[in-house]
This record gives sequence, structure tokens and C-alpha cells, in this order.
Amino acid sequence: CSPNLEQINHMLNLAFKENENYENLIFHSDQGWQYQHYSYQERLKEKKITQSISRKGNSLDNGLIEDYIYYYNNKRIKEKLKGLTPASYRSQSLLVG
Repeated sequence: CSPNLEQINHMLNLAFKENENYENLIFHSDQGWQYQHYSYQERLKEKKITQSISRKGNSLDNGLIEDYIYYYNNKRIKEKLKGLTPASYRSQSLLVG
């Protein structure tokens, strides 16, 4: 499921409920269309939040999250998935299907 603007606004609403002080806050994202949307950028400006966007095609800008996603999908073993990682489980189910 790809994020849409409604989901992104909901996420911002939840974040804004949790915190009142946004001074010196930097909000980093990839170059997804929703993060470049005028209404999204205006909401950040209203709270005086600095927006940071990754450079195109440069996963190093998102190094920490890229590492986490790799771990989450390829290293993390889930008991619910019969002791497999999500990637292994998905590969195995494709072979059977």
C-alpha cells in the first residue's frame, strides 16, 4: 500500500498531538510526492519545522532507516512465520504458490 496524502496528514496530526515544541526540529523524508506536496510543506512551515529531503537515488541519505528496513525484512526471525524472516517466508510461499 503506497502512502497517500490523507495518511501523511494523519501521521502529522498524530505527531503534532504528541509534542508542542518544534523549535530546531528537522523532519527528514525521501522524495515521495506526498512530501513535496504544497499542503504538507505548508503544515511543516506553520510549525517552524525544517524539511529535509533525500537526494534522488542516494540511499546513503537514509542510511539508518535503510539498515533498519534490511534488518526488519531479512534478519528478524518471526515465530509467527515458522521461525523464518519475512523475506524468507515470502520467497518460500512464492515457490509453493
